[in-house]
Amino acid sequence: MRTGFPFAAALAVLAVMPAMAQPQSGRGQTVSPQPGTGRQEQSTQMSGTAGHRGSEVLSAPKFVELAASHAMFETETAKLALERSRDDAQRGFAQAAVAAHTKELEDLRELLARQQPAGVHMPQQMAAQYRTWLSQLRAAQGSDFQALYTQQQAQAHLVAVDLFRNYAQVGDNAALKSWAASRLPVLQDHLAQAQALKGKAPL
Repeated sequence: MRTGFPFAAALAVLAVMPAMAQPQSGRGQTVSPQPGTGRQEQSTQMSGTAGHRGSEVLSAPKFVELAASHAMFETETAKLALERSRDDAQRGFAQAAVAAHTKELEDLRELLARQQPAGVHMPQQMAAQYRTWLSQLRAAQGSDFQALYTQQQAQAHLVAVDLFRNYAQVGDNAALKSWAASRLPVLQDHLAQAQALKGKAPL
């Protein structure tokens, strides 16, 4: 089945992200843009794979799993940033993220409870890849934490924007398509803010 090219490119980003568990090594180096993104990223990027490779349109259960995982990841990483970061811009971004993504999870739970789409359930925990990224962030301290947080936010929101845009366009559940479309402007705004934070991060 057909899917929007931006989402396929985002999955490619997830599939080939090099290790970033030690952000102090190789800082400031650039790598070639990921296929289809037109972006150059620093070499300190998220490691691991997404657990999803295909270019097929995501089903409602998979979309809910990834959308909820993203919101859980954003909430947990923002709480860490509020505890550890000494950067005022990061802390402001994190404070807004806690509020926005907590509401996102609540809205999704309410939607599923109201619509009760067959075979679609809220995950009890975030997907494995997001847990890996969260573990990497928990292991970082000081300036390494701040560098890793900004890198993760730019990458995670890039993937989320493409995920929500794709499902809003060609998803298989009308209610979830509408919800994805309603969330997309918020995620696009978060992506712009995350990229601005990344641009200000020291190399």
